Amino acid sequence: MRQTLRFALLSALLLSHIPMAAAFDSTLRAGTGLYWLEYRDPTQIVAGKRIGWYVGYLGRPVPYLGFEVRLGGCGKVATPSISLQAGLLSMLLRPTYSFGAMGEESELYMLLGATNLGVTRTAVGSSSTISRLGASYGLGIDLRLGENVFLGAEWISYQQRVGFGERRGDKSWPGVAKADLSLSGATLNFAYRF
Repeated sequence: MRQTLRFALLSALLLSHIPMAAAFDSTLRAGTGLYWLEYRDPTQIVAGKRIGWYVGYLGRPVPYLGFEVRLGGCGKVATPSISLQAGLLSMLLRPTYSFGAMGEESELYMLLGATNLGVTRTAVGSSSTISRLGASYGLGIDLRLGENVFLGAEWISYQQRVGFGERRGDKSWPGVAKADLSLSGATLNFAYRF
């Protein structure tokens, strides 16, 4: 929880240093789609595809480079002995290439940054939530539907094989000495630009 709070405060601090009036544009974004969650420990693998979502804010102080802050999550992945549910907070850089009529009809973009992934693990007799910070990357496209409205698609790896086992000084799941977790998503996105 402490790491999640630190990441949220760092994100807020970075956002506060970019004046809104100086931003090239500000965009509210939302997406939903299929998320892949995979958990591995020495005794088992739990993997599944569930519906996921995110909401976010995109700001661009210059035309071809922006930053995006996201909050999201996905449905529960379960076996008879264990279930997992993930929530995320991401801070992402977003280099963009605009194309089309007058260079503003559509955008191809990359996502590079970090995600603080909080996962609730429920096993026989116990349930607890821990979070870990890991690298994120992805690709997407936004197509302009109206003056301020975009519809798009995206693939993103929020985390790949990040260690969720015991760490000195960090909270860990009871009885889990070593575990890796990955979360990726393919979403359809809606964006409104101010």
